[in-house]
Amino acid sequence: MKLAVLFPGIGYHSDKPLFYYTKKVLKAAGYEIKEVRYTDLPHVTRGDRESMSRAYGMAHDQVWAELEGTDFSGYEKVVFAGKSLGSVLAAEYTSAHKLNDVYHISMTPVEDTLKLLGGCKGAIFHGLADPWLDSSVTNEYMKTLGNDYKLYTYENANHSLETGDALTDLSIMQSFVKTLTELI
Repeated sequence: MKLAVLFPGIGYHSDKPLFYYTKKVLKAAGYEIKEVRYTDLPHVTRGDRESMSRAYGMAHDQVWAELEGTDFSGYEKVVFAGKSLGSVLAAEYTSAHKLNDVYHISMTPVEDTLKLLGGCKGAIFHGLADPWLDSSVTNEYMKTLGNDYKLYTYENANHSLETGDALTDLSIMQSFVKTLTELI
């Protein structure tokens, strides 16, 4: 038995492209899918520490409540797939519950995610034009994560791995799906 837990971002739910295709890849590989859902999170503006902190706290409590009682030891493989804030929560949950065998798929993480990763293996998907995380910061953290995490970057891609050009975005999504399929 294999389990994949999906941790969405704020405003980036599991029906948007990155999660839609991640679910398809994981289901095809035989994973049971568990989707964390947040309710009533405040709107977050980049740089607004108060709204970010409030949203994080609310999402944190909802994740812990939703996953309470989940016996991860009953699965031969566990994957945590997180997007933005969800990647922070996935990394924090892993650390807090000492889940050392979880494979992390971190889609457009934020710096707090990179601070918490470690002790597991995984993949990081980062847009080089992501306003939420500068590439130089990502590169610095990759030095400490070493070979446990692989970094995949996308030129001109934003926090949703999109560029604004539909054909380019489809090409990025195709590359993402191909890479994810190979990793899983």
